[in-house]
Amino acid sequence: MFSSWVSQLHRLVQIEIIDCDKCSHLPPLDQLPFLKKVSLQKMINLESIELWESSGGQEDKESGMPQSNNNFFPSLEEIELRWLPKFRGWERRTSTRIEREADDHSSSSSLLMLHTFSDKVKVSIEYCPVFSYAHGQKLRQLGVTTNKQVQMLLRDASLSQDPTPVLTVAPIPPSMMTMTAVSSKSLSTLTQIIFSGMEDAEDFPVELFRSLPSLQSLVISECNRLKALPVRAILQYLPSLEMLEISSCEELDLSMDEDSHDGVEEGMNNLQLQGHLRLRDIKIKRIHKMEALPGWFQYLSNLENLEIILCRGLKSLPGRLILPLLTKLVSLELYSCPQLDFSGESGNQLGMPNLQSGEPTKLRDLEFHWIDKMKTLPWWMQHLTNLEELIIGGCGNLKALPEWFPNLTSLKVLRVYGCGKELPRRCRRNTGEDWPKISHIQYVDVDN
Repeated sequence: MFSSWVSQLHRLVQIEIIDCDKCSHLPPLDQLPFLKKVSLQKMINLESIELWESSGGQEDKESGMPQSNNNFFPSLEEIELRWLPKFRGWERRTSTRIEREADDHSSSSSLLMLHTFSDKVKVSIEYCPVFSYAHGQKLRQLGVTTNKQVQMLLRDASLSQDPTPVLTVAPIPPSMMTMTAVSSKSLSTLTQIIFSGMEDAEDFPVELFRSLPSLQSLVISECNRLKALPVRAILQYLPSLEMLEISSCEELDLSMDEDSHDGVEEGMNNLQLQGHLRLRDIKIKRIHKMEALPGWFQYLSNLENLEIILCRGLKSLPGRLILPLLTKLVSLELYSCPQLDFSGESGNQLGMPNLQSGEPTKLRDLEFHWIDKMKTLPWWMQHLTNLEELIIGGCGNLKALPEWFPNLTSLKVLRVYGCGKELPRRCRRNTGEDWPKISHIQYVDVDN
């Protein structure tokens, strides 16, 4: 057992214990008056944490659950439980014995600590397979696993009552799986959900997203069998969504508008007209089957930051989609998209939105990294009147800057690296052919 003197450190603010393989029990921590953060990680033999005698408070007669106690972690702001394969919960010391609080999955008292937490405490649980956190209603982050558990969340939605702000769906070996249940009320207050490493998921049920009206952050990563993603439905049913990340899904093709759910298209138009979408940040990474920017981008009227990284199959950013975004985007980063080619777009501007007569662009930061096929900068750049920083790196086929480049009158920083010899020669100070195009820029860094 960990030394009991820890409980005497009354001014302790943070405790972090990592890789203590021989520790099987921890002394009471819940009465430390100034403790703000507890982090327990990779303690492979930790089984329980002791509670002070008075920590549990009175039990509710109907539910048998402990009632809240104001002295229980009075200053706590965050607790992390990560990779504790034997952790079963808290145990309460009475005058005659130590009463174990986590004997099996049905033991609601195993959540004694979670039930007395303030709603403001951020709780993160990852890979604690024998800890029965099924009724931990006030969790900020919860580790579950597989598509089967997603279905379980929906099927058993009536078993819990209090809010669950964050849900993480992450891989755990099936033999050590702990199934969980979260109520529809819990889902309605969820602010973040992460699907990661779900090898058995080919799609996500639309009804799950209908239950997440408060969701602000959605991450879908390393779901290698995922073939379809109802993004239009996601946008329709998640009016509070602010951040979306889709990454490393080998079979997913976002460029196909696969959504065919009744009312989705009409609903999206209504959302767009009413301006309800809050989505600010999108990251798309290692989605190699995506050949073009998805059509649902046209609905993202408030998008500010867009990153497209390591998408080997991406060939185009259609002007009809990218131009409306330029009036809202603040930052755009394109990184390692070897098939992306802008050369065929300059002659196909008919029917495109007119940026000159419309709302001014807001884009301030633009980055191109390792865009191998880029022989010329995209034509729509000439309308970026508020662009302040431009970075071009690893674009060996870009030989010269376009004639309209001096139109970028707000540009303050230009960085060019790894673009061969011709472009740096043309940008050489005072003597290069392209120097007059960039001489107005305050900071120019061109690496030969």
